[in-house]
Amino acid sequence: MTPADFYVAVGGKDTNAGTAAAPFATLARAREAVRGKIKDGLTQDIVVEIRGGTYPVAETLTFGPEDSGTEKYSITYAAAPGEKVVLDGGRRIGGWKKGTDRIWTAVLPEAKAGTWYPRQLFVDGQRAIRARTPNQGWCEGKSLQPIEQE
Repeated sequence: MTPADFYVAVGGKDTNAGTAAAPFATLARAREAVRGKIKDGLTQDIVVEIRGGTYPVAETLTFGPEDSGTEKYSITYAAAPGEKVVLDGGRRIGGWKKGTDRIWTAVLPEAKAGTWYPRQLFVDGQRAIRARTPNQGWCEGKSLQPIEQE
């Protein structure tokens, strides 16, 4: 197998050279390195090998036309053979308090301020139902109409 041009690993550092022995820590840093190669003029295909693991992504990772290859040379970002890569854009919520029944609550200052509205909730890696009213009969994009009684 041909060695990659750049490597990314969970234990890497973005100050590293991006080699197999000294990998980058983030895809954003690898993208910068690839952009440098593109700017210099591609003379071969470029491969970024991502080692298995979970990579926290704090901000949107965007690839645009400037990140594309050419008619002659491709750019590939791929997991290392046989390894699983997870890009995790989630935020950890702490400070949970147990209430009555099976209800748990946590205060989210950003949500209270209207600057962040979490759309999904995962507990121990499994999607969980977020609190809502009503708990049943809700369909995204449609409002429930009250039932008129005679």
